[in-house]
Amino acid sequence: ALAAHGQSTSDVGGTIRYYASEEGIPRVSVGMSGSAVMNAETNGDGEYGFSDAPMGDVRIVPRKSGEAGAAVSALDASFAFQVAVGMRDIDDTRLVACDVTGDGRVSALDGARILQYKVGLIDRLPVAERCGSDWAFLPQSTGAPNQRAILPEMDVCSPGEISLEPLDAAPASQNFVAVLFGDCTGNWH
Repeated sequence: ALAAHGQSTSDVGGTIRYYASEEGIPRVSVGMSGSAVMNAETNGDGEYGFSDAPMGDVRIVPRKSGEAGAAVSALDASFAFQVAVGMRDIDDTRLVACDVTGDGRVSALDGARILQYKVGLIDRLPVAERCGSDWAFLPQSTGAPNQRAILPEMDVCSPGEISLEPLDAAPASQNFVAVLFGDCTGNWH
């Protein structure tokens, strides 16, 4: 497509699904910056889209706060304690969920912070407080031309993003997996 000023454009979109259930995540704010500054929000199925994005380098960054529901529980704290003492192995995605201190590992302190949050002694988990978001987003690489998936880094509060350098065609779906901090068991919905 051609924009009114003659610059080539492309439609960009994707889905954001929960790490444990594949359920779409609604009401995620998705920002595009670079050659285009645009904002979108996921619908009830976790889908988002940008129409007529100008070609050039772009970054796609989702953000979300709140809407944890009853997903974070004492069971999640128990899960974190089990990981901390070596009774349970986890993959990198669950590490993001359980590492509520944001130090790159799961320790007894993470389990304690989850319990404190659950009983109301703290209003937010430490990583959520520091980063201003209750969620992290893991980009899913699709092999689209010029796509770079940048994983979240909680020690520097980078929520995860997809970079298209440059956006030069209608790329395949630009999808993310969402992780709610503290939901080690993955029971959010």
